[in-house]
Amino acid sequence: MFNAAISGILSMFNISRERKVLDLPEEPATFRKIALWPIDQVCKVQENFVIEGYRLVGGKRHNISITPQGEYESDTGDNC
Repeated sequence: MFNAAISGILSMFNISRERKVLDLPEEPATFRKIALWPIDQVCKVQENFVIEGYRLVGGKRHNISITPQGEYESDTGDNC
């Protein structure tokens, strides 16, 4: 399910870029949000539409980024 979600999301980014309407700040926080977004969408689909007991995605989400200067950052409370 993740592959289908990320494929569609990346397609939206590419279309927005081609139309020159993409506002994508080149900051680590932006890319951490992009990394979590498809996971969140798959979780929501499974939460709302998959029979209980068959959910495949869940639990605590994690993200972390490392800048070229070696600075670690996370939006999910992970210790860096």
